[in-house]
Amino acid sequence: MKQKLIKVIVIFFGVMAAFTILSRAAYNISTPKVMLGKAEEMELGPDISRSGVVEAREIVPVSTEEQKIIKKVHVLAGQAVKIGDTLYELNLEKLGKEIEEKENELKGIELQIESAKSVQAVTKQSKQAAQSQAVADYERAAQIADREIAAAEADWTTAENEYRKFQNDPSLYPEKTEQELLQSLQEAKKSYEAAIAAKDESLYQAQKAIDSANLPEAKDTTVEQTELMKKNIEKQLSVLKELQTMEGKVTSPINGVVSAVNIQTGGMTTGTADVMIADASADMILKIPFPAEYKEYITNGTEVELVSDALMEKEIQAVGELEIMAVQENVENGNEIEASILIPKNTLSIGTAIEVKINTKKENYAQCVPLEALHQGEDEQYYVYAIDEKKTILGTESVAQRVNVNVKYKGERYVAVEGLGVEQKFIISSTKQIQEGGRVKPQKQ
Repeated sequence: MKQKLIKVIVIFFGVMAAFTILSRAAYNISTPKVMLGKAEEMELGPDISRSGVVEAREIVPVSTEEQKIIKKVHVLAGQAVKIGDTLYELNLEKLGKEIEEKENELKGIELQIESAKSVQAVTKQSKQAAQSQAVADYERAAQIADREIAAAEADWTTAENEYRKFQNDPSLYPEKTEQELLQSLQEAKKSYEAAIAAKDESLYQAQKAIDSANLPEAKDTTVEQTELMKKNIEKQLSVLKELQTMEGKVTSPINGVVSAVNIQTGGMTTGTADVMIADASADMILKIPFPAEYKEYITNGTEVELVSDALMEKEIQAVGELEIMAVQENVENGNEIEASILIPKNTLSIGTAIEVKINTKKENYAQCVPLEALHQGEDEQYYVYAIDEKKTILGTESVAQRVNVNVKYKGERYVAVEGLGVEQKFIISSTKQIQEGGRVKPQKQ
């Protein structure tokens, strides 16, 4: 009986040991393994660096006469060219006839100019004659009016004298009555006043004629317009003759890089921008997109630093100090802003890919944690998982405990927070998803 009891006890403890081992194994398998850390004091601020490609600031269009047949195109977009390099050739079969036609057209225009100048001269002479005649008419009208006024004034004086003599001695005018003499006096006075009024009216009309003759006529722009036509034809003729001299070759006027080719062999010239060339001798421009969240750091005048590994030290030194010259919103992406940086001429080549860095001011924060340790709940509250100790039948276990924090600053790698204990450990990373109150197994770093 005793031996049987001992055997049962041995089997019981054996089973318990087996269960314990299995429980421990299950615990080790199911329990998330976590890395722990403590908040650190750090200086945080945005590390802003982005890349862009050097572009030409000045684009020069190259063209010739429109509607000319293209014999051959010699360049492609992105190709470097020098002054005098052939960009494309034209078919010259009809060039001689076109030059002859332009020369005849030029002669016709010159004849039109001479004719228009003659008409203007005659018009000017006629106007001067009209002005002189108007002045002469004014003077003649004044003279006639003055003579009529003088005559009326003399008649008025005579009538007045006769009336006064009759009043003193009626016998002097036995054939007339006082009433007749008074009437004669009144009529003479009216004649005088009428003569003055007539003078005013005649001089008024004469002055109107002078003013009319002096009015500026509508400007005759025939000569000016025809001369503009002449200049245009002369320019066209010059281009045609130059093409003849160059055997139909259109060449690059600058050193640069072909940015666009708008023609093709067998096609026709556009007359505006057959080929576009980025001027390599002028200042360059670097356009770089940045996230809109950095808007406060990306402003006009902000200094930037070249950090590209693609550039040699002598190239960086040649470029020198740089700053942002303009900032604008990205019309295609509202979450971005675009900064334009001026690159001095004769430093970098068009198409060079470079990286720039914005040096921003950093602030000191007492509690900083890795970004991966930070979580956000459905209530948008930020939190981290801290470690708490809990006693179980299997011994003391570590469990995850949610601790709410306030985010002061969020960088690309670290986050500044408030709400953690000075020595409080929190979970940085885990092999499995963590639940609040769930068991975790801290790992040694």
